[in-house]
Amino acid sequence: MMMIYIGTAQARAWASAIRSWSPPIINNTLECPQGYVITPTNNSGVYECGPCLAYLSPSGSLSISCPR
Repeated sequence: MMMIYIGTAQARAWASAIRSWSPPIINNTLECPQGYVITPTNNSGVYECGPCLAYLSPSGSLSISCPR
């Protein structure tokens, strides 16, 4: 029974870590865990970056929205 409790506690800790994760934007560049990089040279639009959504506007500015 103790192993189930430890497994459940670990799963909750991982879920909290994923929920609070936010990728850093450095020099208007975003490196996503899926292995791709979003820069102002990409097409404008919405990109999935881990659990977050990144919006690249036509002007080249990058903003990100993550679940909390």
